[in-house]
Amino acid sequence: MSGQLFLALSLGLIGYLSRYYLEKDTIQYKLLSWISVLLMTVGVVYLLLDGIMGGVIAFSTVLLIILLAKGLESDKRFLKKIYSQIDEYRSLNPEINDTEIMNKIIKSNFPKIKQPVIDEITSDSEDLEEMIYKAVEYDQSGKIKKPYPPENLDDLDDLEDF
Repeated sequence: MSGQLFLALSLGLIGYLSRYYLEKDTIQYKLLSWISVLLMTVGVVYLLLDGIMGGVIAFSTVLLIILLAKGLESDKRFLKKIYSQIDEYRSLNPEINDTEIMNKIIKSNFPKIKQPVIDEITSDSEDLEEMIYKAVEYDQSGKIKKPYPPENLDDLDDLEDF
């Protein structure tokens, strides 16, 4: 029975996280959401019925799943916002270069980053993806991490799909 429980929880988690790759108002998104929540609920109910330790594990698992999903969703929305701003700047002025675009984006989205750091980010970077990566890293950690590209370069390639 614990194998079925693990399968229900893991399928529910995979389904819940993978729904972020679908558009929100489609039937596939809604169906995947309901099925994954149902699978996780079945797994959690079984754990709760299994005892106190199962309840603790179930509660912490659900909490972690929710936090992870919310974090992924907010990161994706933030990156979509940045890329829509890039498209907007380019549509208003097709001759604008990447450095000018990134100056405007950093000033509007990262208020903690001051002009000398913006100049360093834009002068050391080759393309917009690298500038965005460095701005996010500086905003989160207070320093620019080197070297670029990061280990998870595949994640940055996925950004072009937006």
